[in-house]
Amino acid sequence: MSGMVPFYPNYLSLYASLFLLDYACNQFILSSCRDVITLCLALAENIIRDEDIFQLFSQTSNSRFVVNKSRIPIVIYPLIVYRYGDRKTLSEELYYIGKNMEYSAEEINSWLVWAILIHLIWGREIKMGKITPQITKYLETYKEEEIKPLEVVDMLVEKKSTLREAEAVLTETVDGSELAVYQSIYNFLCLPNNVEKGIMRSTHFQKQKEETIALSSIILGMFNGWKAINKRCWFFRNNRDKLMEMSQKLVDKWRGKMQ
Repeated sequence: MSGMVPFYPNYLSLYASLFLLDYACNQFILSSCRDVITLCLALAENIIRDEDIFQLFSQTSNSRFVVNKSRIPIVIYPLIVYRYGDRKTLSEELYYIGKNMEYSAEEINSWLVWAILIHLIWGREIKMGKITPQITKYLETYKEEEIKPLEVVDMLVEKKSTLREAEAVLTETVDGSELAVYQSIYNFLCLPNNVEKGIMRSTHFQKQKEETIALSSIILGMFNGWKAINKRCWFFRNNRDKLMEMSQKLVDKWRGKMQ
C-alpha cells in the first residue's frame, strides 16, 4: 500500500492464517462457509498461476459459487496479501469486484478497512492501541459514517465490553453484511496473542457467527505466525503440506512482483 514500505514477509504468517482458517472450518463445522473457504484457496491458486481472478466473482447462475456479501472478506484474503505495497491496484480490483456483484460503496469500504488491517499486520506495523487512526491513515477518502464502526470498536475495547454487549452495539451501528468484519476486529483487539482463546471467544457471537470465526482465525493466524499452530490442531489436519506449499508460492509470487 502506498505509504507503507514493502518488506519481505515470512510465508509462515500466511500459512498460519490459512491453516487456522481451514482448521476452524472443520473444528467448528463452518458448513455455510465451506464453499467460500474453497473459493478463497482457489483465488490463491489463480494468483499463483496468473489466471483470471475475476471469473470467480459473479452473481450469475453460471458462477461456481454465489457468495454472500458477508463472506467476501474471507474470499479476497489472498488478493489482499498479494497486493501488499500496491493499495491503488487493490482498491481498483475491490471496486471492480464489488461493482460486478452489485455491492454499494459503503459495503466495499468495509473490505478496504479489512484490507488495511491485514496489511498493518502483514507489515508488522499494527499497534495494540486505538485502531481507528491506524486505519484511517490509509483510507484516501471516507465519510464519517463509514468509520463509525471502527470508532465503536475502539470504544468497546476500551470499556472491556462483553461479547453480548459488543454484538448488540455493533449490530445497531453497521450494515448487516459488514458485521463479521467488525466483530472479528473487536475480538482480535481484545485477545491478540492468545489464539486458542481468541478463536473460542469468536464462537460466542450469534450473528454472522461462522464468518466471524473464519475472519478471527485469519487475523490471529497472521498476527501470531507459526506459534499460532498448536500441536493439537497440527495433527488434526491432513492437507497442511498443500497449504504450506500454496503459502510459499504466493509469497514468492509477491516477492517477484516487488523486485
